[in-house]
Amino acid sequence: MIDRLEKVLEKYNQLKEELVKPEILNDYNKLKELSKEQSDLEEIVNKYERYKVVENGIAESSELLNDPELKEMAQLEYEEFIKEKEYLEKELEILLVPKDENDGKNVIMEIRGAAGGDE
Repeated sequence: MIDRLEKVLEKYNQLKEELVKPEILNDYNKLKELSKEQSDLEEIVNKYERYKVVENGIAESSELLNDPELKEMAQLEYEEFIKEKEYLEKELEILLVPKDENDGKNVIMEIRGAAGGDE
């Protein structure tokens, strides 16, 4: 999962670099396409960055567990980080599921009462 997240982060950073190039800024269709792609990745990137912060917090608070003066505070902080890490892992798994190409399209559905049923 981490490898996929790193690839998404790399793609997001590439898109950020592309979006500031003058040739892209002059081509409205290309700009629109790249902006949409970047916005699709933004939520994943934000959650992954938070995930990395939480992992660092877990490492730091686990080191503080050895300090007798800060043990209680470090234990509470450690438990909060563990809960948040589990939550973020679930969220990231859901976000990494490939999207259907029709998700962004509109649909018109007509529902008629008392139609059919006499087969």
